[in-house]
Amino acid sequence: MTGYKEGIREALPIMVGYVPLGLAAGLLLKQAGLSVLQIGLMSMLVFGGSSQFATAALLMNEASFMDILLMIILLNSRQMLFTSSLAKYLKEAPLFKTLLLCQCTTDESYAMNMFQFEKAEKEEGQRSVDNGLWVACLTYTTWCVSTIVGALLGGIIAGPEAVMNYVLTAMFIGLLIPQLKTRLIVMIAGLSGLLALALAPFLPTGVNIMLCTLVSSYLGYWLEKRRMRHLRGKRRNL
Repeated sequence: MTGYKEGIREALPIMVGYVPLGLAAGLLLKQAGLSVLQIGLMSMLVFGGSSQFATAALLMNEASFMDILLMIILLNSRQMLFTSSLAKYLKEAPLFKTLLLCQCTTDESYAMNMFQFEKAEKEEGQRSVDNGLWVACLTYTTWCVSTIVGALLGGIIAGPEAVMNYVLTAMFIGLLIPQLKTRLIVMIAGLSGLLALALAPFLPTGVNIMLCTLVSSYLGYWLEKRRMRHLRGKRRNL
């Protein structure tokens, strides 16, 4: 693949951020009962930080396999939207490169690749699929290696369950806060948290999380669609 210098430069900030998160994910999954091999395979096949942290939480709460599987599918389904929006830049790319890029895409690598593809398009420059592949593959490798190292450390460092639950909660808060960029997102996050607390005494943990995720996702979609319709109406009236 060509374009490795640009790919390394673009991927480096993401890679630096993935190392502590990957170590934490591997450590928590090990404490939750998975083996190093299972954690490595999960990172390579699932490759989703939020899904892997959620899996650790569900395992610690003794959720069923089906609860965990449905949660992973639900959380990772957003990747279909990401990769479909990249499709127009990959029309001439070989199929195996397109598939590899889709497998290795995350929120951060998608944002970087989309920004660079759009920048090249506006400036009438060129950005090949190889540039995007370097970004995606380097971040993918960093995450996989970091989680495996975290899992190996988890076999040595056995933290008390109460401490690990605190670490997991703190990690989810750390993942949430950077996403709170608009009032709509803050409102949806708050409503989702309140709903989860209200349903906690009545539903198993896995069912509660999935239900709250579905309800808040639909509510966010509906409110955003309503907002866009309102903006289009205002533009037509100008």
